Amino acid sequence: MLLGSAGGFTSVVLIDSATFLFSGLMIWQIAVPSSLVSALPSAPQTTIGATFLNVWREWKEGLQLLGKEHFLLIIFIAIGITGIADSPLSVLLVPFVTTVLQSNAVGMGWILVGRGIGGLLGGLLVALMSKVVQPVFLMIVGLVATGVCAFVLANVPHLPVAITSFTCAGIAVMLWAVSYETLLQHYTSDAYRGRVFGAFGNTAAVLAFGALALVSATGSIIGIVLWFNMVSTLYLLAAVIALLLVRKSR
Repeated sequence: MLLGSAGGFTSVVLIDSATFLFSGLMIWQIAVPSSLVSALPSAPQTTIGATFLNVWREWKEGLQLLGKEHFLLIIFIAIGITGIADSPLSVLLVPFVTTVLQSNAVGMGWILVGRGIGGLLGGLLVALMSKVVQPVFLMIVGLVATGVCAFVLANVPHLPVAITSFTCAGIAVMLWAVSYETLLQHYTSDAYRGRVFGAFGNTAAVLAFGALALVSATGSIIGIVLWFNMVSTLYLLAAVIALLLVRKSR
């Protein structure tokens, strides 16, 4: 966004294209020994319908496992709520910047920069705190902090506050995002880890799609500020549900 406002849309396209070209050249330089390639088994022939049925079967098996493992089920519900909560931010962020904050592309750019910096700081913070704090508590703190940031964002409509809120939210999101994946890996057996992560990913995608459709249809009716307050409530609800993990992790 900052680059677009400074150099125009053409400069953004050229630099974006250059990054893809650079990535392709790096991949092209990867040399794989021919002996390893010949040793790989050939992929079995299958149809689209068979692939779909296989995905559905593994998805259902993952959900059945979640139903039996209460610890994983609690994580599943809490993270499912965050998937729903994130949708209004994705759909209504640009209208929020232009109408509520009365800003432009430069303001939008600073918000995205703040979120990116927050993500980097959050990753570093998780790496440091995970040595002394259990992932369950990091997850709860991250969810609460994200909810508070969303509340401030909705009710204090000033650009500096929004940039600060997104920066802090970027840190908070890393706390709960990294922590819940750590918990999934720790409390899922090797034999079922793929199915559990698949069930998480597929269900989160379905919930996010439904929430995106709902927000797109009702954003102008309910209003941006009210939706952002609902986002805050959902994150705090996810934190309350995650509190149940404390007793079960002992």
